[in-house]
Amino acid sequence: MAQEWDIDYGGSGHQFFDAEALKEAMQRTVRPPLMVGELDFDTVTREPTKFRDDEEGRLHLWHLINKDGKPSLDQPIVVGVDVSAGTGSSNSVAVGWNVVTREKVFEYANAFLRPEEFADRVVALCRWYGKPLLIWEVNGPGLQFGAKVVELRYSHIYYRRREESVSKKSSDVPGWASTKDSKRRVLGRYRDAVESASCANRSRMALEECSEYVYEPNGSIAHARESNRTDPTGAKGNHGDRVIADALAWYMLSEKKSLPTLRKQVIPVGCLAWRQKQRADAKAKPGKELKRNDGW
Repeated sequence: MAQEWDIDYGGSGHQFFDAEALKEAMQRTVRPPLMVGELDFDTVTREPTKFRDDEEGRLHLWHLINKDGKPSLDQPIVVGVDVSAGTGSSNSVAVGWNVVTREKVFEYANAFLRPEEFADRVVALCRWYGKPLLIWEVNGPGLQFGAKVVELRYSHIYYRRREESVSKKSSDVPGWASTKDSKRRVLGRYRDAVESASCANRSRMALEECSEYVYEPNGSIAHARESNRTDPTGAKGNHGDRVIADALAWYMLSEKKSLPTLRKQVIPVGCLAWRQKQRADAKAKPGKELKRNDGW
């Protein structure tokens, strides 16, 4: 009934993400983007040229741009990517997450770029953001995407490691490979972060897609079915692509050894990381009260 009558595909199986926790996360973290548009770049060098405002643009920013046309961010980010074939049936998605504040800072989704074309755009985006660490799923179209990223000499990328080993040493193979176990591990970390309020995903569509992930009879985790919701990016079907990109970015955030070393972490007052630090300090020093902010 849930699947065929109510058109609730998540309801036809056991949801991977808790529905109530997702609802609370949406109320707590979702914000409209501060800027919407496209990033123009040199098609020869793949160097970014300028951000162009466009109400119909596919690049959503949860930050402003400074007078030099660069992102106004004081902290580094990580970029997670999920790649589609570019035929219009599902999205290729790139997302950026702030390493310090643990919040999403940008989201780009496009259903009509071939993997190689998408790689051109992602490399330009990464260069615009100061060459952050980039991770993508290598399965399927991800192979073509990764080959183009390497061809473009973008070197700050994730190299596959053996998660089952104690050392977890990285190999010389770029990209993250999705298996039944690795997918459960990565999605599980992201689910814990969303449900425990450890991260702030500003994108409503990204959190809505989480509700479409279910356990299959064999114990694996998969997107229930194509959603009937209209996606403004033009994708005919919604396959939870934002979730994979977000989960991969969070995987990098939770792997401290993979992140750049910060000389000085500047945590903006009132952000998620600031509030967590206040609580941690209060627990460490009994009797110390949390500083309140009327904007909470």
